Amino acid sequence: MRTAESTQVVIQTSHQSQCPRFVLFLQDTSLRACPPKLAQEAVELGPRSNKAGPCLVLLKGVSATQAEFFAWFSTSYLRRYCPRVYWLGSCGSSVTDKEELLHSICTAGSPGGSIRLQCCPRSLEKWLAAHLPETFKLDPKVFHYVLNVVATEGKLLWNLHETDGTYRQTTLLTESPQKCVSSAVHKLEEALHLVGHHLGSNQRAIDLGAAPGGWSFYLAKHMAMVIAVDPANLSPELSLPNVHHLRCKSELAGDTIETLLEGEKADLLVADMNQHPDTTVQAMKPLLPFVKAGGTIIMTMKFYGLGRDRSAPESRVLEAFGCSVEPGSGKAVWLMANTVNERTFIAVRSQTVI
Repeated sequence: MRTAESTQVVIQTSHQSQCPRFVLFLQDTSLRACPPKLAQEAVELGPRSNKAGPCLVLLKGVSATQAEFFAWFSTSYLRRYCPRVYWLGSCGSSVTDKEELLHSICTAGSPGGSIRLQCCPRSLEKWLAAHLPETFKLDPKVFHYVLNVVATEGKLLWNLHETDGTYRQTTLLTESPQKCVSSAVHKLEEALHLVGHHLGSNQRAIDLGAAPGGWSFYLAKHMAMVIAVDPANLSPELSLPNVHHLRCKSELAGDTIETLLEGEKADLLVADMNQHPDTTVQAMKPLLPFVKAGGTIIMTMKFYGLGRDRSAPESRVLEAFGCSVEPGSGKAVWLMANTVNERTFIAVRSQTVI
């Protein structure tokens, strides 16, 4: 019988730096990246460094069934950053080398249907294909079973399991389920998802440092009005009736913004500027009075150098916003869409706004 305590799943990310992000998403219940209680624990597998490694996260104590897990994963934005999932289930086995692996698989016997090999590293797939008996019918596209093998920390984890249509659809999907005009838009999409902000046709947004216009274009497709603040030129595709380009810096934009909003407040303030976080937050301050109470604030934080710990500048940004944001709402998140030198600050506008 399957139990949550024994069910394991390995997630493979596109880059080693995305592994700790996945772990943090599972641990932070305030974010909406993963279903509540998806797993009891997430572990970044090694050997690894900050930049290199097997790009694997082990989920322990997965509460969902295989069908439930892949039904969620096939529609999650995380699918874009996690090209492979290895379902080890509750009856996965562990061996020390390839010969022992081959012996264990042969001892278990062929399930009688076609099998897809899914191994990490992928070189194991060629090795197994060359050494498995002919009774194991291998087919990477039309299959009823999956043989998962994951090499990690001196051992090989493996499991042979039956699969369903949802799993096959997820496994064989080679392109991102959603496409955007700019890869930078993925940061905005992800941040909005994590804070639970659903864009609406009656909403208004202010986009600071909008050029060349990727974020503004995306927002304009879903919102009533976008006020793009940037002295630089916007892309020609931003010539839209609901996009208003203010060719000035934020401290000079107030009067025009007030006129455009006609006494209303913006629901969203965003900034994806190529500036140090201390500079960006100061540029955002003049625009905060035009954001409604409970509105969403999203700011890309760009850094120099490497390293995962960005706590010092994150604290300065939160301090700079001060009482302008709701207590406890401001946090810097390492989005899957962020580069290794970025974080994204998300917050809710203070309820005390007049």
